[in-house]
Amino acid sequence: MAPTWYLGPAGQLQALSCPETNIQMSKVRYGGVHRSISGAATVDVTGLKAEYQLAWNWVEESEVRALEAMHDRIVPGPFWLIDPTRRNRLSTQATKLHYLALTYPGVRVSGGGLDYVKEWPTDAGLGTRCLRWTDQPASDHQLVFDYGKWVPVIPGETLTGSVYVKGGGSLTVRMAWTDSAGVDLGTDASSSYTATSSWTRYTVSGTVPTGAALVKFEIARGSDAVDDIDVAAPQLEVGSQATDFQAGGGAPLVHIDQLERTSPLYPYYNVSMTLLEA
Repeated sequence: MAPTWYLGPAGQLQALSCPETNIQMSKVRYGGVHRSISGAATVDVTGLKAEYQLAWNWVEESEVRALEAMHDRIVPGPFWLIDPTRRNRLSTQATKLHYLALTYPGVRVSGGGLDYVKEWPTDAGLGTRCLRWTDQPASDHQLVFDYGKWVPVIPGETLTGSVYVKGGGSLTVRMAWTDSAGVDLGTDASSSYTATSSWTRYTVSGTVPTGAALVKFEIARGSDAVDDIDVAAPQLEVGSQATDFQAGGGAPLVHIDQLERTSPLYPYYNVSMTLLEA
């Protein structure tokens, strides 16, 4: 059975017919290349954004009606794209633990400080640095992945969140379901643990409730948790168990750049669509 792609606004994701083969999924580097007198290259990277090219042949008009509504801005974008070829629905910024930007997405804490440390769990594959959460204040606080952006979900599916932690004190790994406006539904899935001095992968699983459109994945700590902790390799994926860590990018916000339609034999159409990550 072919995996299903979804596209649309939060809470109204549209299942897409299986695209044709040879789907193009490129990561475009933005920045510049400079060369010194010796010819040595310096690559400035201002960002990496995904670009998708999907195509369908011999489809009926009803199958592309929603795509035209989004392309023509009858429904304003950007839109969520669930890419079934990537397991981790967190953004690339969240999985690389980016916290320095003033805008989302990335990692944010409601209290304490964050800093990069040269530590990484070997079980997570290639990596060189983690985030250290320090200066825990005497109250409850959260470290949130994809702060302010959250992650799209489909009611009824089972999701598992996982993250590697090293340090000390109690913590809770939590998925908080929200509606399309980001309002918490009050039906969180959570699991509580005590961190140790060795890298350990902590998980939480839950079924997306009716009415949920987005999920907020986070680590929560109470006022009694004053020890620093190191955090690495967060992942949010479909299924009841955590699988091998993979870089994020499975659910980006995208714009529909081009939507082309031809009719080789009416009422059937050949359709191609280009999506650019927002």
